[in-house]
Amino acid sequence: MRKAIIFISFYLLSCSSINKKLIQKEIRGTILNRENKPLKDVNVIFYNDEKDFGLVPNHLKTDDEGKFIVDKVKVNGDYRISRMLQNQLPSKIIFKKEGFKSDTIKIADYDDLKNEIILINKQLETLRQEGY
Repeated sequence: MRKAIIFISFYLLSCSSINKKLIQKEIRGTILNRENKPLKDVNVIFYNDEKDFGLVPNHLKTDDEGKFIVDKVKVNGDYRISRMLQNQLPSKIIFKKEGFKSDTIKIADYDDLKNEIILINKQLETLRQEGY
């Protein structure tokens, strides 16, 4: 009986240490042109005042449907660790594609505090051609 109690206590303690805290919500987005058609291969660059956050990709590209997804970021540890890492996450996203005006958004502007997903739908404007 004593071995069972020791085993259960050890198990419960070990479970608490692998509790993961969410520090970055999932970010999903769709990038369109002015005609609401998806833009493929848009550079999606994550930025936070030149910090090397490393918890999400530094950049990625949109797929054939103009979509991109960044998974939720969870870390092991208690609230102190998650608060410490919070400022190591991206705060802005820059969208770049040849032939289109670059655009920058703040992630906080799209963050609905009730949801665990940040949805970003953005249109990029075409650069004006000289002489037309």
